[in-house]
Amino acid sequence: MKNTFKLTTSKLSNEDIYSKINNSTNEIIDLSEMNLFEAVKTIMIISTYGIKKNNKNKIKYKVTPNVQKFLSEIPISNSVELIF
Repeated sequence: MKNTFKLTTSKLSNEDIYSKINNSTNEIIDLSEMNLFEAVKTIMIISTYGIKKNNKNKIKYKVTPNVQKFLSEIPISNSVELIF
């Protein structure tokens, strides 16, 4: 069963978010209630932190189609999986 970790603001510490999802391999971060720019910023920061920590797992994000379309132009697919 997949767990969902819902974020509605990017005010949380990215290190705290990453440590929470790093403890569970089936964790999905739900950013579907964030606006486009906050969701993209959060994905980029958490994913970059994961690459820095040498994590080989993809981080799963639940996003809106607008966020997915925006991120399709950015080469982050190796560390990110987007779910609608």
